[in-house]
Amino acid sequence: MFEWVFHVAYSGVIITAVSAIILIGRRRLQTIHRDFETKSPHMKNFNELKQAYRDVLSSIDANALPPISEDHYSGVFLPKPFEPYESAPLKVMVVGRETAGWNTDNGLNGLNRLQAHLQKGKLDTIIEEAIRRYELHYTSKSNGLKKPKTPSNFQRFFIEVADAIGQPVDAVVYANLFAWDYNKGSFMHRPKQEREALIDLSLTLLAVQIKHFQPDVIIFAGGLIDKTDPLIKQLFRTHFEPHKTIPPLVKRTFWEFESAGIRCFRIAHPRAQNNDHPKYRKALLERLRALSTK
Repeated sequence: MFEWVFHVAYSGVIITAVSAIILIGRRRLQTIHRDFETKSPHMKNFNELKQAYRDVLSSIDANALPPISEDHYSGVFLPKPFEPYESAPLKVMVVGRETAGWNTDNGLNGLNRLQAHLQKGKLDTIIEEAIRRYELHYTSKSNGLKKPKTPSNFQRFFIEVADAIGQPVDAVVYANLFAWDYNKGSFMHRPKQEREALIDLSLTLLAVQIKHFQPDVIIFAGGLIDKTDPLIKQLFRTHFEPHKTIPPLVKRTFWEFESAGIRCFRIAHPRAQNNDHPKYRKALLERLRALSTK
């Protein structure tokens, strides 16, 4: 009996100690993030980025919102900077198409919820929720461990990009063409007014991010090329300058172009294994290795 009580008590001490270590780790990460946001020379304007997020989200058209019964939109996707990006020899953004349930299963989703917070003057709550979710994307657990492996083709490619420039994964910015997903997928099938309003908001948010992060290279890897290529062109034509294609252009496989001094690449989604897609992904990674050593 005494041995059993001692074992339970001892186990309880271990569990309590482990919980305390995890809690300290979380608080330490939060402190690091706060210190970085206020002290880093390159990212000292992070508050300006958040203000830009406020400005864009405040412009949402209430008339374009779906009925609550059809509001299966995710939470908004908003990237933030990490310290390793500042010192990376080559600043790279990898742009997907949309998320797949961003802040959805936890109930922090929906355009109507965003609008309600906006009306109550609580838009910062939405922004902070999005940023916390973004931070978790780079970790495997809440104690801040970087993801070493993942079943996602997109995330594996993301890790390969970081490896190609010889940096940790948080030295690469993850962004998306669309700031929301719908029912964990694309919203491109939604009614025209609703769809066009969200495309406009999404491209504006992405433009804000590009202007803030000032990348040397942007890799668009979202797939659905016939639908997304026109939007990529619209992004640069509207918010930067018309793009200039750099030959050779390999139809539906590889597109290299420049705009506003940024070298850009569009490839198929990393899950694509047919035709020449793997070959061009490998060639792109080699290009990144070469560019990062210049």
